[in-house]
Amino acid sequence: MGNKIEHADSAKALSDAMACHPSLKELHLNSCGIGKNVQVVTTILEGCKNINAVDMRRNSINSSAGFAVAGFISENNNVKMFDLEHNNLSDVDVPHYLVDALKRNSNLSMFDIKENGLSKDGKFNLMDAVFDTNSLNEVVASNHTCQLDIGSDGSHRKRSINSFLLTMGMGSNYCVVPFEADM
Repeated sequence: MGNKIEHADSAKALSDAMACHPSLKELHLNSCGIGKNVQVVTTILEGCKNINAVDMRRNSINSSAGFAVAGFISENNNVKMFDLEHNNLSDVDVPHYLVDALKRNSNLSMFDIKENGLSKDGKFNLMDAVFDTNSLNEVVASNHTCQLDIGSDGSHRKRSINSFLLTMGMGSNYCVVPFEADM
């Protein structure tokens, strides 16, 4: 169980400390009780401009705080990994802002959202965000480098190869998407 960060004052102190240490590259806030207070989440993320990996597992992050996380992912190209495993996000959150965040940040290489309240449809919406095959324009606009962890068992993997970009000689761009076998 992590230390609780329940007040904006504590979040501001943490945010300021992270902002003053540009060599700090990872933030692990597991089970800190921050998810139900959007002001606390937003304040902490303000100090994460130089952070490459953010781990906010088991924080009861809800839709309001999830909106703040999505804004951070959309606007921060430094972040390479974001872990939201075991929070309170649902299908309602996916099409409204998480899909857009994943499409906007092509530097994000790992996004973990397993053990949330996502149905099969919500998971497929996220998969489309990182590799949308509806048209050539969507294929090109997709985030081809993000590993999306949406299932509880990472042993099942689906690899989508962007054959259009491979044909164009642009390398091996692909998306690895772990998912549950019964999807």
